[in-house]
Amino acid sequence: MPKSHRRRAIAGIRYEKMGWGASLNVANFFDKDYVAGCAGQNVCGYGEARTITLKLSNAW
Repeated sequence: MPKSHRRRAIAGIRYEKMGWGASLNVANFFDKDYVAGCAGQNVCGYGEARTITLKLSNAW
């Protein structure tokens, strides 16, 4: 499997203030199809589509 098929763009940002936190993460930023792995010459699986995750947290 060529190296170029295994790359995907990931971006994220995090903010914290007064015990509160927020983070935003984006995986497969450009929503490109890519081969995540192969289990033989004819059996390959594609990676996940674009995923956006927002997390809010508070420290007690």
